[in-house]
This record gives sequence, structure tokens and C-alpha cells, in this order.
Amino acid sequence: MLLDVTPQRAVAEWWFVDTVLSPSNNETMAAAFETQAGIIRLQPAAPTNPRPNAPALAPDKLDGGDD
Repeated sequence: MLLDVTPQRAVAEWWFVDTVLSPSNNETMAAAFETQAGIIRLQPAAPTNPRPNAPALAPDKLDGGDD
């Protein structure tokens, strides 16, 4: 699940990957829902756009490093 939260709204996206056993770029968005500030219901949402200055990804634990 990917959450994108701002003061104006919150969006939750559910993404599926083809495997969790090895790195893969194969992903499929299953669903997205959002709620606007002050509204108490979810509604279907479009996928969020990638951010141009997104932070770095978390380190990969499959690299053989300490757990």
C-alpha cells in the first residue's frame, strides 16, 4: 500500500508485485481511494503522479547485509 497524505486529502493505492523473493520492476495497481479534508467517506481515485524530488528509496535488505 502506498499512502500520499497532504493537509487537503489522503490517497491510498494498493499495488501488487509479481514476486517478493527477488528484485522486480513488475507491478500492477489494484485500486486507489481518496478522501478530501473534512469529508468522511472514501471515493475511487486515480493513481498519484510521481514526485519530481522524491526521497531516496530504502536500502535493499537482499544485498546480503546484516539484518
